[in-house]
Amino acid sequence: MNFTPYGLRNENVFNYVSSILFIMIKIRKGALHKQLRIPVDKKVPKALVVKITKNEVGETIKNPSPVGKRRYKITEKMRRRAFFARAVM
Repeated sequence: MNFTPYGLRNENVFNYVSSILFIMIKIRKGALHKQLRIPVDKKVPKALVVKITKNEVGETIKNPSPVGKRRYKITEKMRRRAFFARAVM
Protein backbone atom coordinates (compact mmCIF):
# COMPACT_ATOMS: atom_id res chain seq x y z
CA MET A 1 0.00 0.00 0.00
CA ASN A 2 1.40 3.39 -0.96
CA PHE A 3 1.05 6.17 1.56
CA THR A 4 1.59 9.84 0.90
CA PRO A 5 1.81 12.60 3.48
CA TYR A 6 -1.91 13.16 2.85
CA GLY A 7 -2.98 9.53 3.26
CA LEU A 8 -3.60 6.81 0.68
CA ARG A 9 -3.04 7.41 -3.01
CA ASN A 10 -6.25 7.55 -5.02
CA GLU A 11 -5.73 4.33 -7.00
CA ASN A 12 -5.19 2.32 -3.83
CA VAL A 13 -8.21 3.63 -1.91
CA PHE A 14 -10.60 1.33 -3.74
CA ASN A 15 -8.42 -1.75 -3.12
CA TYR A 16 -8.02 -0.86 0.54
CA VAL A 17 -11.75 -0.30 1.12
CA SER A 18 -12.79 -3.42 -0.81
CA SER A 19 -10.33 -5.59 1.14
CA ILE A 20 -11.72 -4.29 4.44
CA LEU A 21 -15.29 -4.97 3.29
CA PHE A 22 -14.33 -8.49 2.18
CA ILE A 23 -12.90 -9.21 5.61
CA MET A 24 -16.09 -7.94 7.29
CA ILE A 25 -18.39 -10.20 5.20
CA LYS A 26 -18.88 -13.63 6.72
CA ILE A 27 -19.14 -16.32 4.07
CA ARG A 28 -21.01 -19.31 5.45
CA LYS A 29 -20.17 -22.55 3.70
CA GLY A 30 -23.22 -24.56 2.69
CA ALA A 31 -25.71 -21.76 3.38
CA LEU A 32 -27.35 -22.02 -0.04
CA HIS A 33 -27.42 -25.81 0.28
CA LYS A 34 -29.27 -25.55 3.59
CA GLN A 35 -31.67 -22.94 2.28
CA LEU A 36 -32.50 -25.03 -0.79
CA ARG A 37 -32.55 -28.27 1.25
CA ILE A 38 -29.98 -29.93 -0.98
CA PRO A 39 -27.40 -32.23 0.67
CA VAL A 40 -23.93 -30.69 0.91
CA ASP A 41 -22.34 -33.65 -0.89
CA LYS A 42 -24.49 -32.93 -4.01
CA LYS A 43 -23.99 -29.93 -6.26
CA VAL A 44 -26.58 -27.19 -6.55
CA PRO A 45 -27.88 -27.42 -10.13
CA LYS A 46 -26.81 -24.52 -12.33
CA ALA A 47 -30.28 -24.32 -13.88
CA LEU A 48 -31.78 -23.68 -10.43
CA VAL A 49 -29.20 -20.99 -9.61
CA VAL A 50 -29.85 -19.23 -12.93
CA LYS A 51 -33.61 -19.41 -12.37
CA ILE A 52 -33.26 -17.88 -8.89
CA THR A 53 -31.08 -15.02 -10.16
CA LYS A 54 -33.36 -14.20 -13.11
CA ASN A 55 -36.59 -13.94 -11.06
CA GLU A 56 -37.55 -11.25 -8.57
CA VAL A 57 -37.75 -11.43 -4.77
CA GLY A 58 -41.12 -12.75 -3.59
CA GLU A 59 -41.82 -14.89 -6.66
CA THR A 60 -42.36 -18.64 -6.41
CA ILE A 61 -40.41 -20.77 -8.87
CA LYS A 62 -40.45 -24.44 -9.81
CA ASN A 63 -37.27 -26.45 -9.38
CA PRO A 64 -36.10 -27.69 -12.80
CA SER A 65 -33.98 -30.48 -11.26
CA PRO A 66 -34.89 -33.61 -9.27
CA VAL A 67 -32.71 -32.55 -6.29
CA GLY A 68 -34.26 -30.52 -3.45
CA LYS A 69 -37.77 -29.15 -2.97
CA ARG A 70 -40.20 -28.76 -5.86
CA ARG A 71 -40.99 -25.06 -5.32
CA TYR A 72 -39.06 -22.17 -3.79
CA LYS A 73 -40.15 -18.71 -2.77
CA ILE A 74 -37.25 -16.40 -3.56
CA THR A 75 -35.95 -14.30 -0.69
CA GLU A 76 -33.37 -11.50 -0.84
CA LYS A 77 -30.79 -13.64 0.95
CA MET A 78 -31.39 -16.60 -1.35
CA ARG A 79 -30.97 -14.36 -4.39
CA ARG A 80 -27.69 -12.90 -3.06
CA ARG A 81 -26.35 -16.37 -2.32
CA ALA A 82 -27.36 -17.53 -5.80
CA PHE A 83 -25.52 -14.59 -7.41
CA PHE A 84 -22.43 -15.52 -5.43
CA ALA A 85 -22.76 -19.21 -6.41
CA ARG A 86 -23.19 -18.22 -10.05
CA ALA A 87 -20.03 -16.11 -9.91
CA VAL A 88 -18.05 -18.94 -8.31
CA MET A 89 -19.31 -21.68 -10.67
